[in-house]
Amino acid sequence: TIHQKSFVMKLFKPLLYYKAFRVGATVGFSNFTLYPITTELGTFQTAEAAFQAYKDENNKDYIKKLEITDSPFEAKELGKNCNLKENWFRIKDNYMEQIIRYKFDQHPDFKEALLSSNLRYIRHHNIKDNYWGYGDGSGFNKLGKILMKIRNEKLMEEEEVI
Repeated sequence: TIHQKSFVMKLFKPLLYYKAFRVGATVGFSNFTLYPITTELGTFQTAEAAFQAYKDENNKDYIKKLEITDSPFEAKELGKNCNLKENWFRIKDNYMEQIIRYKFDQHPDFKEALLSSNLRYIRHHNIKDNYWGYGDGSGFNKLGKILMKIRNEKLMEEEEVI
């Protein structure tokens, strides 16, 4: 039927996100969404602030500034002017994955949205970012891949319980 075809087409259509929405199918996917994240470094108002904190995790003043800002844009700017870890570019993906796991565990609505995406391909639709996003079509989509990895692991865990 037409409804079955529509369902199958939607199942394989990539799920695009960019903005920090508080409702809808991609709620919480963006690191700029105002979802506090508690890590071993402290509590940050956004995943973006938490991520930036790991760039210079021994600088207490820097960490404090990131904890009190509720602007992900300000957090990103602070991260551009810190004492970057020597091996940051080799380990940053691991930190991002951990932060997304914290968000998954600490926010039920984000968890529900991520699991509800089923097996759809998730694309961070940021045309200016070829690393974390899909960029101009040739990007790595690292953030989307991290979301899918965590989602797929959690879906498999639920399947094992059944």
